[in-house]
Amino acid sequence: MSTDTPRLQPDTINAHLAHVYPALAMLAGMQLEVFTPLAAGPQTADALAASLAVSPTRLQPLLYALVTAGLLRLEGECFANTPESLAFLVKGS
Repeated sequence: MSTDTPRLQPDTINAHLAHVYPALAMLAGMQLEVFTPLAAGPQTADALAASLAVSPTRLQPLLYALVTAGLLRLEGECFANTPESLAFLVKGS
């Protein structure tokens, strides 16, 4: 028995997901105003969570998602704005 039917792949769905997750991380970061306190300099997840009055355990995955999205960078154990996020995502910039 021959199977000439090609195997289906979720390529279109995966392409959309690859683009939506960074956008959702950016939106969450903007809503929490993550980028504004980092304008003063790099901070640990714990320090940033304290300044935002949120749980560090819940904030940390978002911070790493923002690093992956290229909107934050890691400096040792501290998170810092990228030049782009500093220019465009800090409140009042």
